[in-house]
Amino acid sequence: MNFYSRISEFYDSMIGFDRFLDSQIKTYGVFLKKYPVKTAVDTACGSGFHSIALAKSGVKVIGSDIDGAMLKSASKNAERYGVDIKWVRAPFHRMHNKIGATVDAVFCMGNSIPHLLTPKSLIMSLKSFADTLKPNGVLVIQLLNYTGILQSGERIINIRRDKNDEYIRFYDFLSAKRVRFNILKVDWNGESPKHIIYSTVLRPYSAKDLADTLKQAGFADIETFADIDFSVYDKDKSILTTLIAHKG
Repeated sequence: MNFYSRISEFYDSMIGFDRFLDSQIKTYGVFLKKYPVKTAVDTACGSGFHSIALAKSGVKVIGSDIDGAMLKSASKNAERYGVDIKWVRAPFHRMHNKIGATVDAVFCMGNSIPHLLTPKSLIMSLKSFADTLKPNGVLVIQLLNYTGILQSGERIINIRRDKNDEYIRFYDFLSAKRVRFNILKVDWNGESPKHIIYSTVLRPYSAKDLADTLKQAGFADIETFADIDFSVYDKDKSILTTLIAHKG
């Protein structure tokens, strides 16, 4: 069982799915005023947080993910929120084959790109994204700001508690090109706490790394922001790195 299948049962609790969905819808509202896309793929959609926010914003969405357990959660969440979304199981590099249509926009959110550990896997995925887009379609990639993270050496990403469950997300810095992402789940039910750690290895791409590879994959007009609301990016202080590019 892979990393995301293992954490799928508590993923929504950990990220505060219901708590933060309305604010994400508002953020997409800012983006859609500038880019009034009608159709989109949310790749690495996980449990459907971004797919549902886009659908609630009036976009016809296809959610794509490699993990079947996450897609089951996404389907249940979409039903719960009353939105109609098509779900497709596919890795990044084969997404264009599985989708079978072109769309106005591709969104790759939630720090998903760092799971691609080699330059070859990255460019193959970006080319697949391009093949899924209509001419001049827009690609949005969002990940954590690894330039700032590596400079600061801060290991703790986030600590969140939902009732009796506590989630501590943190890094082990393995090298300049590898970090281990860990989730420490603490169960405070009972007389004494119980814990388990889930881990996976990521590649900490910088905005420049991604911009250079986007150009190689045929994208143009590449811009970097702190979020999809076009807030100013500060490589030292921003929490997120958001790249917006157009199919050349």
